Amino acid sequence: MVRTKLPVASLIAALVLVGSACEGTGGDASPCGGEAAAPQLTGRFVYNTPDGDLWVMDADGSDCRQLTRSGDGLDYNPTWSADGRQIGFRTTRGESPPGVDPSDIFVVNADGSGERELTTFENSQSGLFPAWSPDGELIAFSGSGGINLIRPDGTLRRRIGLEGDECSVWSPDSVKLLVCSNALNRGEGADNWDIFVMDADGSDRRRLTSHPQNDYPGAWSPDGRRIVFGRGCGGGGDCDLYVMNADGSGVRQLTDDPGAESANAWLPDGRLLVGIWAPGQEGPPAWVLMDSDGGRRRELPQLAQAMDPVDYLPQP
Repeated sequence: MVRTKLPVASLIAALVLVGSACEGTGGDASPCGGEAAAPQLTGRFVYNTPDGDLWVMDADGSDCRQLTRSGDGLDYNPTWSADGRQIGFRTTRGESPPGVDPSDIFVVNADGSGERELTTFENSQSGLFPAWSPDGELIAFSGSGGINLIRPDGTLRRRIGLEGDECSVWSPDSVKLLVCSNALNRGEGADNWDIFVMDADGSDRRRLTSHPQNDYPGAWSPDGRRIVFGRGCGGGGDCDLYVMNADGSGVRQLTDDPGAESANAWLPDGRLLVGIWAPGQEGPPAWVLMDSDGGRRRELPQLAQAMDPVDYLPQP
């Protein structure tokens, strides 16, 4: 099942930063997965394991290192800065009133140093689903009032969009944001999620999908002309991948597998990074690269212990 990319707050607490080489322990599967399948990839991955710790590795599976130790908590939903020097992530170790699960956004250097808290608790959604803009200027996240924008140094926080907007995805030029939202469906007595696009200042908001099943944005194509997204996600049903033009036209189905698929990135070479769950499967998905038409899948065993979502950084 797709977990951390869907708009559901779940949580616990804690974290101590380290930078250690990859080591498997106690007979458990290594957090670094297996040897990379051909062809080799360039770039870097950041992800969390089922234990809730963050790891970074070269995309070919080499130089795999632990970034955080979450203790009894959970560090997840990581997002790279454009220069690869920092990582934003969601964590459950923030402060909160009694009876409310904490959820805040932290930033850490890619070597595990310089960790700092970016958001502080305001309500039960103080910091969800961080997304660092491709130009490096802003981090978008779901919070009180909808989508929030903040500079990486913690200044200039402002709110855009509507209450009910979540799961931000930046356009490649950092000009627009995709969001999933149920803001317009609440009066209909249904908690149905559709995809909207708006300018980075919250203006020119337009609805891209209107479907009885939940739609969640996955990634923009590198040229910004198309969008891959998931349909039917949540509620225990199947989640298949679709692609559409950036204006919402030309919707075309890519996958029709039992279980669920989650598109995490659209690579510069045109392939999609996708997590796949069999029906009823828990834990890490099987990770593959697939062509943008849904064909020719290549397994990525180096991500065997990576939970969804994974963030991919092309080679700087």
